[in-house]
Amino acid sequence: MGYNILPSLELYWSSDPAFRVDEIASTMPYRRFKLILRCLHLNDNSKQLRSSPDYDKLFKIRPLVTLLNSTFQNNANNSSSQSIDESMIVFKGSSTGYLYEFDIYTGKDGDRVEDNLGAKVVTKLTEKLTGMGAVHVTFDNFFCGYEIMKSLFDNCIYASGTVRRQRADLPKIVKSKKKLKLKKGEHKWRVKGDVAFVIWQDTKEVLFLTNAFHPNVNITSVTRTQKMVRRLMLDVLQL
Repeated sequence: MGYNILPSLELYWSSDPAFRVDEIASTMPYRRFKLILRCLHLNDNSKQLRSSPDYDKLFKIRPLVTLLNSTFQNNANNSSSQSIDESMIVFKGSSTGYLYEFDIYTGKDGDRVEDNLGAKVVTKLTEKLTGMGAVHVTFDNFFCGYEIMKSLFDNCIYASGTVRRQRADLPKIVKSKKKLKLKKGEHKWRVKGDVAFVIWQDTKEVLFLTNAFHPNVNITSVTRTQKMVRRLMLDVLQL
């Protein structure tokens, strides 16, 4: 129903083939669906404080979200490598595909500007990884920046990710008006504290931050393969 949106619920059971959705209509009668919908509650509405500045937009389903995340983590066979990404369809960027934790983005709060949204997501989804031993988290340039890399290292969490050129605290070699002219396969790197920056030239330049590796130690060449992975909407942490 969220994918195939119709003007009213009754239309999913309509005799008109322009509206009827057999996958729904053949599962149960409309009256039974309405009965279940009316009786199904996951939280106590009397505790819903809409006037509070800390109001949870997911209040009605929060117990289910909490229960799912708790169940995922209690049954996980943790690995040293995890990934964070947005997703609304199957995500194939992790080795096992196992979902360790997720949260649902509910939009910005009123008219307030959202600063460092990606970093906030990473911070929240890595809270339970602190103290788990050597863990390496990867993510893309929506989440990545110098400050989140430094913060993760301070919490004993290793991380790597592509980064956008416009991010603050990147080296002068990418902030300079004089553009680097690298040949394909060439790279430049800089290190600040515990965070390393690499710019590598492929067909286009690739900017990269890591607190897990030094770019001048144990350099290895690998064969690169390209896979397009579409994802949006749900922030997920996967093993």
